[in-house]
Amino acid sequence: MGFALLRKNEQGQTELVEFKDYAMDRDVEMEAILEPGTYILVPRTTGCNIGRPNMADTHIVDLLNTN
Repeated sequence: MGFALLRKNEQGQTELVEFKDYAMDRDVEMEAILEPGTYILVPRTTGCNIGRPNMADTHIVDLLNTN
């Protein structure tokens, strides 16, 4: 997995701020000092899936808080 960090400029166009190349790991991180503004984080992948172990428990996760 890798990712690109983009910033929207005053004209509404996007500029590349930081780029993290692909890493074959479950955790990928990057540290950046950001000026005030609007940013977009774009995840990138090769399309390979890191599989869950066959014996792993299945948990249902609620994606929306309905309270």
